Amino acid sequence: LDEGIGFPVVMNEEIIYHPADLLKKLNTHLALNEIARVASTNAEDYVLIEECITGQEFSCGVIQNDAGKAFALPPSEVYGELQTFDFKSKYKSNVIKKRIPVETNNENLENIHAAILKAFDITSMSVISRIDGFLTPDDRVILHDPNTIPGMSPASFIFKQMAEIGFNISESITYFVRQSIRERIRTGKNVFQLRNL
Repeated sequence: LDEGIGFPVVMNEEIIYHPADLLKKLNTHLALNEIARVASTNAEDYVLIEECITGQEFSCGVIQNDAGKAFALPPSEVYGELQTFDFKSKYKSNVIKKRIPVETNNENLENIHAAILKAFDITSMSVISRIDGFLTPDDRVILHDPNTIPGMSPASFIFKQMAEIGFNISESITYFVRQSIRERIRTGKNVFQLRNL
């Protein structure tokens, strides 16, 4: 959004070009009204506005063992001199650093793992996922981005987290493929052909 994705928008017949300007207008408008109507000038069907959450942003992978039991990997966080962790800073910048696990106390790490595993279960994910969230200053865990297929570049969080439990990239990919085949067999899909694999 900081680079104008999804903008400009229209509110109260005024064209708004930047998220900061939209936020100011929304704050003023919603102080007096219960609803604000925002539309895209580019004929998009929906405009999504999310709450700004302050805290440590983290990513946490989940894998399953042969019995289908899910395990949360050590959560990672990004830190460094950046205001927003966008696509450019994540994949094209040397400004950021990754820390595993998240810099916090053990109780918060356990709370992150519990929330991640609950989300994995509730959403019926399987084999592997990466779920992103925030740890707020008052120690709340807020999840916001479940990824059923996490990034698979060598710099991806999932491979860094798998390394923390002893898997290199090749071993991790082999594990993901094997567990995917196991899960398909468990769910009764294409069983004969998959058992031969």
